[in-house]
Amino acid sequence: MALYLLMDNSTSMLQSDPSTALAGQANHLESQDRVSLYAYQQALEKAGYGFSRKGESGVLSTAAFKDAVIKNSAADLAEVLNDFEVIVDPNHSGDVQDLKLHWISYGYAVDYGSATITADDPSAGKRAAEAIIGLQTPDQIYGNSIDGNVLWAERGLPAVTANDTFWGEGRPASNLYSGTEMLGALEGLEHLLAAKLNRSDADPITTYINMTTDGRPERRAWWDTRTGAGSDSLTGQSVPLPGSLGGDSITSSGLLYDIDGDATFLNNNAGEQQWTAMQNRLNATLDAIAAQQADPANRLQVSVLGMGDGSDANFPAIYSDLFGLRTFNNSSGGWSYDYSTSYALPDFIG
Repeated sequence: MALYLLMDNSTSMLQSDPSTALAGQANHLESQDRVSLYAYQQALEKAGYGFSRKGESGVLSTAAFKDAVIKNSAADLAEVLNDFEVIVDPNHSGDVQDLKLHWISYGYAVDYGSATITADDPSAGKRAAEAIIGLQTPDQIYGNSIDGNVLWAERGLPAVTANDTFWGEGRPASNLYSGTEMLGALEGLEHLLAAKLNRSDADPITTYINMTTDGRPERRAWWDTRTGAGSDSLTGQSVPLPGSLGGDSITSSGLLYDIDGDATFLNNNAGEQQWTAMQNRLNATLDAIAAQQADPANRLQVSVLGMGDGSDANFPAIYSDLFGLRTFNNSSGGWSYDYSTSYALPDFIG
Protein backbone atom coordinates (compact mmCIF):
# COMPACT_ATOMS: atom_id res chain seq x y z
CA MET A 1 0.00 0.00 0.00
CA ALA A 2 1.17 3.55 -0.69
CA LEU A 3 0.06 6.95 0.55
CA TYR A 4 1.17 10.17 -1.15
CA LEU A 5 0.72 13.39 0.82
CA LEU A 6 1.08 16.74 -0.97
CA MET A 7 1.40 19.40 1.73
CA ASP A 8 1.55 23.16 1.23
CA ASN A 9 4.20 24.97 3.31
CA SER A 10 4.02 28.38 1.64
CA THR A 11 4.04 31.42 3.91
CA SER A 12 0.34 32.02 3.23
CA MET A 13 -0.36 28.87 5.26
CA LEU A 14 0.08 31.10 8.31
CA GLN A 15 -3.09 33.00 7.42
CA SER A 16 -6.00 32.49 9.80
CA ASP A 17 -8.37 29.61 9.11
CA PRO A 18 -11.95 29.46 10.42
CA SER A 19 -11.92 25.68 10.74
CA THR A 20 -9.23 25.72 13.45
CA ALA A 21 -11.11 27.37 16.31
CA LEU A 22 -9.90 24.69 18.74
CA ALA A 23 -6.28 24.77 17.57
CA GLY A 24 -3.39 26.44 19.37
CA GLN A 25 -2.75 28.53 16.27
CA ALA A 26 -5.83 29.01 14.12
CA ASN A 27 -4.13 28.94 10.73
CA HIS A 28 -4.12 26.88 7.54
CA LEU A 29 -1.02 24.97 8.64
CA GLU A 30 -2.93 23.62 11.64
CA SER A 31 -5.79 22.56 9.34
CA GLN A 32 -3.35 20.76 7.07
CA ASP A 33 -1.76 18.95 10.03
CA ARG A 34 -5.16 17.52 10.91
CA VAL A 35 -6.10 16.54 7.35
CA SER A 36 -2.74 14.92 6.54
CA LEU A 37 -2.49 13.06 9.85
CA TYR A 38 -6.03 11.79 9.46
CA ALA A 39 -5.30 10.56 5.92
CA TYR A 40 -2.21 8.82 7.29
CA GLN A 41 -4.19 7.16 10.10
CA GLN A 42 -6.72 5.86 7.59
CA ALA A 43 -3.96 4.36 5.45
CA LEU A 44 -2.38 2.77 8.52
CA GLU A 45 -5.71 1.19 9.46
CA LYS A 46 -6.33 -0.18 5.97
CA ALA A 47 -2.81 -1.64 5.84
CA GLY A 48 -3.27 -3.36 9.21
CA TYR A 49 -1.68 -0.96 11.72
CA GLY A 50 -2.85 1.60 14.24
CA PHE A 51 -1.80 4.05 16.94
CA SER A 52 -1.54 2.43 20.37
CA ARG A 53 -0.61 3.70 23.81
CA LYS A 54 2.82 2.44 24.76
CA GLY A 55 2.57 -0.85 26.61
CA GLU A 56 -0.96 -1.57 25.39
CA SER A 57 -2.00 -4.04 22.69
CA GLY A 58 -5.13 -2.32 21.33
CA VAL A 59 -5.26 0.49 18.79
CA LEU A 60 -7.35 3.65 18.59
CA SER A 61 -10.41 3.35 16.40
CA THR A 62 -10.77 5.70 13.44
CA ALA A 63 -13.60 7.51 15.24
CA ALA A 64 -11.51 8.00 18.38
CA PHE A 65 -8.51 9.18 16.38
CA LYS A 66 -10.64 11.57 14.34
CA ASP A 67 -12.06 13.03 17.55
CA ALA A 68 -8.54 13.52 18.93
CA VAL A 69 -7.36 15.20 15.73
CA ILE A 70 -10.29 17.61 15.66
CA LYS A 71 -9.89 18.66 19.29
CA ASN A 72 -6.13 19.17 19.43
CA SER A 73 -3.62 21.55 17.92
CA ALA A 74 -0.46 20.28 16.20
CA ALA A 75 1.59 21.09 19.30
CA ASP A 76 -0.83 19.12 21.48
CA LEU A 77 -0.83 16.24 18.99
CA ALA A 78 2.97 16.18 19.01
CA GLU A 79 2.91 15.87 22.80
CA VAL A 80 0.23 13.19 22.68
CA LEU A 81 2.26 11.21 20.14
CA ASN A 82 5.05 10.87 22.70
CA ASP A 83 2.81 8.40 24.53
CA PHE A 84 1.87 6.46 21.39
CA GLU A 85 3.48 4.08 18.96
CA VAL A 86 2.40 2.46 15.71
CA ILE A 87 1.80 -1.28 16.01
CA VAL A 88 0.24 -4.08 14.00
CA ASP A 89 -3.49 -4.11 14.81
CA PRO A 90 -4.16 -7.44 16.54
CA ASN A 91 -7.76 -7.34 15.33
CA HIS A 92 -6.96 -6.69 11.67
CA SER A 93 -8.50 -9.22 9.33
CA GLY A 94 -6.36 -10.32 6.40
CA ASP A 95 -2.70 -9.84 5.64
CA VAL A 96 -0.79 -6.89 7.08
CA GLN A 97 0.70 -4.90 4.22
CA ASP A 98 3.82 -2.77 3.99
CA LEU A 99 2.85 0.90 3.87
CA LYS A 100 5.08 3.28 1.92
CA LEU A 101 4.44 6.89 2.86
CA HIS A 102 5.59 9.70 0.57
CA TRP A 103 5.30 13.36 1.53
CA ILE A 104 5.88 16.19 -0.93
CA SER A 105 5.99 19.69 0.53
CA TYR A 106 5.67 22.71 -1.72
CA GLY A 107 6.13 26.39 -1.01
CA TYR A 108 8.75 28.54 -2.73
CA ALA A 109 10.42 25.20 -3.57
CA VAL A 110 9.45 21.52 -3.55
CA ASP A 111 10.92 18.99 -1.12
CA TYR A 112 10.37 15.27 -0.48
CA GLY A 113 10.60 12.60 2.20
CA SER A 114 9.45 9.01 2.64
CA ALA A 115 9.12 6.21 5.16
CA THR A 116 8.17 2.53 5.03
CA ILE A 117 6.14 0.83 7.75
CA THR A 118 6.35 -2.98 7.87
CA ALA A 119 4.92 -5.69 10.12
CA ASP A 120 8.45 -6.67 11.15
CA ASP A 121 9.37 -3.06 12.00
CA PRO A 122 6.44 -0.65 12.35
CA SER A 123 8.56 1.85 14.33
CA ALA A 124 8.85 4.17 11.33
CA GLY A 125 5.13 4.82 11.70
CA LYS A 126 5.54 7.19 14.61
CA ARG A 127 8.47 9.02 13.01
CA ALA A 128 6.36 9.55 9.90
CA ALA A 129 3.53 11.02 11.98
CA GLU A 130 5.97 13.39 13.65
CA ALA A 131 7.27 14.49 10.23
CA ILE A 132 3.72 15.20 9.04
CA ILE A 133 2.74 17.44 11.95
CA GLY A 134 6.24 18.91 12.15
CA LEU A 135 6.07 20.57 8.72
CA GLN A 136 6.83 24.30 8.99
CA THR A 137 6.90 27.24 6.63
CA PRO A 138 10.45 28.32 5.77
CA ASP A 139 10.06 31.68 7.52
CA GLN A 140 9.14 29.84 10.74
CA ILE A 141 12.54 28.16 10.51
CA TYR A 142 14.76 30.90 9.04
CA GLY A 143 12.86 34.12 9.71
CA ASN A 144 13.46 36.85 7.17
CA SER A 145 16.78 35.37 6.05
CA ILE A 146 18.35 32.56 4.03
CA ASP A 147 21.14 32.01 6.61
CA GLY A 148 21.42 28.29 7.23
CA ASN A 149 18.97 27.45 4.45
CA VAL A 150 20.70 24.54 2.71
CA LEU A 151 17.76 24.00 0.35
CA TRP A 152 18.15 27.51 -1.08
CA ALA A 153 21.79 26.81 -1.89
CA GLU A 154 21.20 23.27 -3.15
CA ARG A 155 18.66 24.50 -5.73
CA GLY A 156 21.02 27.24 -6.97
CA LEU A 157 18.59 30.05 -6.14
CA PRO A 158 19.74 33.67 -6.57
CA ALA A 159 21.11 35.96 -3.89
CA VAL A 160 18.58 37.90 -1.86
CA THR A 161 17.73 41.45 -2.88
CA ALA A 162 15.74 44.22 -1.21
CA ASN A 163 12.63 43.12 -3.14
CA ASP A 164 12.86 39.71 -1.48
CA THR A 165 12.41 41.04 2.03
CA PHE A 166 9.54 43.47 1.49
CA TRP A 167 6.92 43.01 4.21
CA GLY A 168 3.42 44.01 3.13
CA GLU A 169 0.88 45.34 5.58
CA GLY A 170 -1.16 42.60 7.21
CA ARG A 171 1.08 39.83 5.86
CA PRO A 172 2.38 37.10 8.22
CA ALA A 173 5.79 37.10 6.50
CA SER A 174 7.84 38.98 3.91
CA ASN A 175 8.17 38.14 0.22
CA LEU A 176 11.32 36.11 0.87
CA TYR A 177 9.62 32.72 0.97
CA SER A 178 6.47 33.58 -0.97
CA GLY A 179 5.12 31.45 -3.80
CA THR A 180 3.46 28.07 -4.15
CA GLU A 181 5.24 25.71 -6.54
CA MET A 182 2.15 23.58 -7.10
CA LEU A 183 3.14 22.68 -10.66
CA GLY A 184 6.44 21.28 -9.38
CA ALA A 185 4.69 19.27 -6.66
CA LEU A 186 2.35 17.68 -9.20
CA GLU A 187 5.24 16.98 -11.59
CA GLY A 188 7.04 15.29 -8.68
CA LEU A 189 3.97 13.23 -7.82
CA GLU A 190 3.68 12.01 -11.40
CA HIS A 191 7.39 11.07 -11.37
CA LEU A 192 6.92 8.90 -8.26
CA LEU A 193 3.78 7.25 -9.61
CA ALA A 194 5.35 6.55 -13.01
CA ALA A 195 8.49 5.11 -11.41
CA LYS A 196 6.38 2.71 -9.36
CA LEU A 197 4.22 1.80 -12.34
CA ASN A 198 7.22 1.08 -14.58
CA ARG A 199 9.13 -1.15 -12.16
CA SER A 200 9.32 -4.66 -13.57
CA ASP A 201 8.76 -6.18 -10.11
CA ALA A 202 5.89 -3.87 -9.18
CA ASP A 203 2.67 -5.58 -8.12
CA PRO A 204 -0.63 -3.68 -8.16
CA ILE A 205 -1.05 -2.03 -4.77
CA THR A 206 -3.68 0.11 -3.14
CA THR A 207 -2.73 3.76 -3.62
CA TYR A 208 -4.06 6.80 -1.77
CA ILE A 209 -3.25 10.41 -2.67
CA ASN A 210 -4.15 13.30 -0.38
CA MET A 211 -3.42 16.91 -1.31
CA THR A 212 -4.00 20.09 0.70
CA THR A 213 -3.48 23.70 -0.32
CA ASP A 214 -4.56 27.16 0.68
CA GLY A 215 -3.64 28.93 -2.51
CA ARG A 216 -3.41 29.16 -6.26
CA PRO A 217 -0.62 27.53 -8.34
CA GLU A 218 1.51 30.67 -8.28
CA ARG A 219 5.16 31.17 -7.60
CA ARG A 220 7.18 34.20 -6.55
CA ALA A 221 5.97 36.87 -8.96
CA TRP A 222 9.45 38.02 -9.96
CA TRP A 223 10.53 34.43 -10.63
CA ASP A 224 7.66 33.55 -12.96
CA THR A 225 7.50 33.73 -16.73
CA ARG A 226 5.75 36.95 -17.78
CA THR A 227 3.27 37.58 -20.55
CA GLY A 228 1.07 40.46 -21.62
CA ALA A 229 1.32 44.22 -21.55
CA GLY A 230 3.75 45.65 -19.03
CA SER A 231 5.70 42.45 -18.51
CA ASP A 232 9.37 43.06 -17.68
CA SER A 233 10.67 39.55 -18.33
CA LEU A 234 9.84 36.45 -20.34
CA THR A 235 12.35 34.25 -18.52
CA GLY A 236 11.38 32.37 -15.39
CA GLN A 237 13.78 31.51 -12.59
CA SER A 238 14.56 27.80 -12.56
CA VAL A 239 13.56 26.14 -9.30
CA PRO A 240 14.54 22.50 -9.89
CA LEU A 241 12.84 19.55 -8.24
CA PRO A 242 14.95 17.29 -6.03
CA GLY A 243 16.50 14.33 -7.81
CA SER A 244 14.16 11.96 -5.98
CA LEU A 245 11.26 13.69 -7.78
CA GLY A 246 12.94 13.69 -11.17
CA GLY A 247 15.08 16.82 -10.88
CA ASP A 248 13.16 18.71 -13.60
CA SER A 249 13.64 22.44 -13.92
CA ILE A 250 10.44 24.35 -13.13
CA THR A 251 10.44 27.87 -14.62
CA SER A 252 6.76 28.82 -14.53
CA SER A 253 3.70 28.54 -12.34
CA GLY A 254 2.00 27.23 -15.49
CA LEU A 255 -1.46 28.39 -14.45
CA LEU A 256 -2.51 31.66 -12.84
CA TYR A 257 -5.83 32.77 -11.33
CA ASP A 258 -7.02 36.29 -10.65
CA ILE A 259 -9.05 37.03 -7.52
CA ASP A 260 -12.29 36.31 -9.39
CA GLY A 261 -11.17 32.80 -10.34
CA ASP A 262 -10.38 33.44 -14.02
CA ALA A 263 -7.52 31.27 -15.30
CA THR A 264 -4.54 32.11 -17.53
CA PHE A 265 -2.02 29.55 -18.79
CA LEU A 266 1.66 30.54 -18.82
CA ASN A 267 4.35 28.93 -20.96
CA ASN A 268 7.63 27.86 -19.38
CA ASN A 269 11.06 28.99 -20.58
CA ALA A 270 10.94 26.40 -23.38
CA GLY A 271 7.73 27.97 -24.70
CA GLU A 272 5.64 24.98 -23.59
CA GLN A 273 2.30 25.06 -21.79
CA GLN A 274 3.63 22.84 -19.04
CA TRP A 275 0.51 22.72 -16.86
CA THR A 276 -1.61 21.03 -19.54
CA ALA A 277 1.21 18.60 -20.38
CA MET A 278 1.60 17.76 -16.70
CA GLN A 279 -2.14 17.20 -16.29
CA ASN A 280 -2.23 14.85 -19.27
CA ARG A 281 0.76 12.81 -18.04
CA LEU A 282 -0.49 12.67 -14.45
CA ASN A 283 -3.92 11.39 -15.38
CA ALA A 284 -2.55 8.95 -17.95
CA THR A 285 -0.31 7.50 -15.23
CA LEU A 286 -3.21 7.30 -12.78
CA ASP A 287 -5.35 5.60 -15.44
CA ALA A 288 -2.56 3.08 -16.08
CA ILE A 289 -2.32 2.30 -12.35
CA ALA A 290 -6.10 1.91 -12.20
CA ALA A 291 -6.03 -0.46 -15.17
CA GLN A 292 -3.93 -2.87 -13.10
CA GLN A 293 -6.60 -3.07 -10.41
CA ALA A 294 -9.64 -5.31 -10.27
CA ASP A 295 -11.39 -2.69 -8.12
CA PRO A 296 -9.90 0.70 -9.11
CA ALA A 297 -12.57 2.77 -7.35
CA ASN A 298 -11.39 1.42 -4.00
CA ARG A 299 -7.74 0.75 -4.72
CA LEU A 300 -6.80 4.11 -6.25
CA GLN A 301 -8.26 7.11 -4.46
CA VAL A 302 -7.39 10.80 -4.73
CA SER A 303 -8.65 13.43 -2.30
CA VAL A 304 -7.97 17.20 -2.37
CA LEU A 305 -8.81 19.82 0.24
CA GLY A 306 -8.58 23.48 -0.72
CA MET A 307 -8.59 26.14 1.98
CA GLY A 308 -8.64 29.91 1.64
CA ASP A 309 -11.78 31.17 3.32
CA GLY A 310 -11.43 34.70 4.63
CA SER A 311 -9.21 36.09 1.86
CA ASP A 312 -10.20 38.52 -0.88
CA ALA A 313 -9.93 35.86 -3.61
CA ASN A 314 -12.90 33.82 -4.80
CA PHE A 315 -11.45 30.48 -3.78
CA PRO A 316 -14.63 28.46 -4.39
CA ALA A 317 -14.47 29.58 -8.05
CA ILE A 318 -10.70 29.00 -8.21
CA TYR A 319 -10.91 25.50 -6.80
CA SER A 320 -13.92 24.64 -8.92
CA ASP A 321 -11.79 25.29 -11.99
CA LEU A 322 -8.41 24.14 -10.66
CA PHE A 323 -9.54 20.86 -9.10
CA GLY A 324 -12.73 20.40 -11.07
CA LEU A 325 -11.16 20.78 -14.53
CA ARG A 326 -7.41 21.44 -14.57
CA THR A 327 -5.73 18.82 -12.40
CA PHE A 328 -7.17 15.38 -11.63
CA ASN A 329 -9.57 13.71 -14.07
CA ASN A 330 -10.90 10.22 -13.35
CA SER A 331 -13.50 10.22 -16.13
CA SER A 332 -11.86 7.38 -18.06
CA GLY A 333 -9.83 5.54 -15.43
CA GLY A 334 -12.49 4.39 -13.00
CA TRP A 335 -10.53 5.51 -9.92
CA SER A 336 -12.02 7.62 -7.13
CA TYR A 337 -11.56 11.38 -6.88
CA ASP A 338 -13.12 14.11 -4.77
CA TYR A 339 -12.22 17.61 -3.65
CA SER A 340 -13.68 19.85 -0.98
CA THR A 341 -13.08 23.26 0.58
CA SER A 342 -12.36 23.87 4.30
CA TYR A 343 -14.19 22.44 7.30
CA ALA A 344 -13.50 18.84 6.25
CA LEU A 345 -11.52 15.76 7.21
CA PRO A 346 -11.85 13.80 3.96
CA ASP A 347 -12.44 10.06 4.24
CA PHE A 348 -11.07 7.43 1.90
CA ILE A 349 -13.87 5.06 0.93
CA GLY A 350 -13.92 1.29 1.34
